[in-house]
Amino acid sequence: MFNSKLQNAAYLNQYYFLGVLMGVCIRTGAKMILDLPRVIWKQLVGQKVNLDDIAEVETKFVKKISACL
Repeated sequence: MFNSKLQNAAYLNQYYFLGVLMGVCIRTGAKMILDLPRVIWKQLVGQKVNLDDIAEVETKFVKKISACL
């Protein structure tokens, strides 16, 4: 899972590498399997994220939030 708070040089290099790898796949037509949760895919394509999407990766958090609603 991506964590936006991890911004040291090692993590930024990993994000950069992933971006380069994705770009190479797009340009060459190679298939790259990325098994990312819905919450990430929805953010990438500009769709709204809902509690079900978050529950896929953070069940305990969603249960706590739901109890407060």
